[in-house]
Amino acid sequence: MALKYRRYVVGEIKPGMVLGTDALSADGKVMLSAGTVFTEATIRLLAAWGFDSAIILEDEAVGDEVREKRLSERMLFNAKYEETVSMVRDAFDQIRYFEEVPLKKMQHLSENALLTLTATPGALGYLHSLRDVDNYTFQHSVNVAIISGVLSRWLGDDGERMRDMVLAGLLHDVGKAMVPLEILNKPGQLTPAEMEVMQKHSAYGYEMLKKAKVLAGDVLAGVWQHHERLDGSGYPRGLRGGNILPSARIIAISDIYDAMTSDRIYRLKMTPFHVIKTLFENMFDKLDASMCTIFLNNLKDYFVGTTVELSDGRLAEVIFMDWISWDRLTVRTSDGECIQLGEHAEQKIVRCLQA
Repeated sequence: MALKYRRYVVGEIKPGMVLGTDALSADGKVMLSAGTVFTEATIRLLAAWGFDSAIILEDEAVGDEVREKRLSERMLFNAKYEETVSMVRDAFDQIRYFEEVPLKKMQHLSENALLTLTATPGALGYLHSLRDVDNYTFQHSVNVAIISGVLSRWLGDDGERMRDMVLAGLLHDVGKAMVPLEILNKPGQLTPAEMEVMQKHSAYGYEMLKKAKVLAGDVLAGVWQHHERLDGSGYPRGLRGGNILPSARIIAISDIYDAMTSDRIYRLKMTPFHVIKTLFENMFDKLDASMCTIFLNNLKDYFVGTTVELSDGRLAEVIFMDWISWDRLTVRTSDGECIQLGEHAEQKIVRCLQA
């Protein structure tokens, strides 16, 4: 097996090598982000911070030209993504101060930067290395826009419908700009009263956007209904079944997937494989079963071949995913051992290094 990632001791790292996964401090802070191209200076910093090793991107299956092309594509994606997140942060600040959504700016972002990011091969995988708990609200809006666009394309939607889903994903949480920061950024569990305030964000967003009178109904529904669930357990209205429009069903799946695979103030992110199992468990009562099936079947193709880190520190490649028992995976380690993972298996996946 030609592993795409390998652990190097710091003394073996050379300028030009690419960091394969975030270099985290003992308290979970990202010191260097995945995708960083090492220089003499960053190698010295890694040693000064006390790291004894790092996981390096090392794709032996392709030539230098292909490797450089992939690296260039990833760096362009990262730069466009960070620029977009910064603009969304500015937009949220504007909403908080003026109680008005800068809609033209958000539409421009959606139709230009976000559609480009959505069309990038490997976009969902790139998102897993672009996580910053301090920017969660803004990154989440960008991520849900990208995931919603990808899912819309997988569902066979045309260009206009897909553009609406990207915009709905970008706008789905604008109402959070009206939630007090002490609640939005609270590091612990919310009280029932605080949760009641937080759950008003979808209605806040809907009311602000409705005033503009220029957005498609699908976009507004995606913002208003993305926390509704088919069994009536959602909010803000406890809608059931056919009362929840398709756009909201797409945003709901995207929202859950991104939220669970992101670090939060109060918990660390889960691996995509754990989230896939959670989506499967909820697709028969809370989420749209047909949409979930298409989403999960496409993720199967996405994640077979993924490099993961096991609980014993070894790197391995996912070679099979069992879609009847969703918690079962088969991986092959760098030394050739094939291991079947499951709920009661001794080995666990602790990190997804490439998606």
